[in-house]
Amino acid sequence: MPVPWLAVGSLVLGNLDKIMAVVKPAFTRRKAEGDPQELINQQISELQSATAINVEQIRSLASQLKDVVAALEQAAIWPTGKLFHREPMPPLAERIAWGARKRKELDGADLVFLDPDTGIGKASEKHATFSEIRLLRKPKRAIVIITFPHQGKKHDVQLARLHERLAAETHENIVTLRTSVSVPTAAGKYVPRVRWFTVVDADAELHYRAREFETALKSVRRVTAQLDYGRGRAPR
Repeated sequence: MPVPWLAVGSLVLGNLDKIMAVVKPAFTRRKAEGDPQELINQQISELQSATAINVEQIRSLASQLKDVVAALEQAAIWPTGKLFHREPMPPLAERIAWGARKRKELDGADLVFLDPDTGIGKASEKHATFSEIRLLRKPKRAIVIITFPHQGKKHDVQLARLHERLAAETHENIVTLRTSVSVPTAAGKYVPRVRWFTVVDADAELHYRAREFETALKSVRRVTAQLDYGRGRAPR
């Protein structure tokens, strides 16, 4: 039975106190007349104690976050027939076999979302690879790759490079929805949070939905959205 979205949110909020508890320890401050070596020994003892406490808190938090992920999978927001790949990333030597198992497990999906921590790159725990994208491609299936662009290079340059590399695999049937959401900071200012959704092998219906999504996002305050087809033409 699907879990209501409100229940999932409550489960996440229930862990916030534990997340906030994993903080820097409060060291004893030096007094003008105090012995410097005694102060150092005291701070070392405090650091060791805080570290031991944080380790236990992190273990507990990790266990409870698994429950959050499980609840998200059961949330009512997902369409019927959704699939999840749950196998953790293995060591590098086992990654090819892991990719093959992922392809088999997602065989029935006609739309696959990849959300690597740092985009596409070399085989690492935080990257998806171009070979893995190639392995997941099949007729009548589209792949959506979520990317957070780096701050060190111009975004246009990064996106052009991504499209060029993917074009070698997909014959330029690529579109990226570039989004930016301005979020408030503690100082009362707003900073942009940029995220790209790159779609590979999209059919006409998916292109249409991407345009509709772009239009919907543009109507939201402090949100920008733009479809980028790279060197390819926008389908009609």
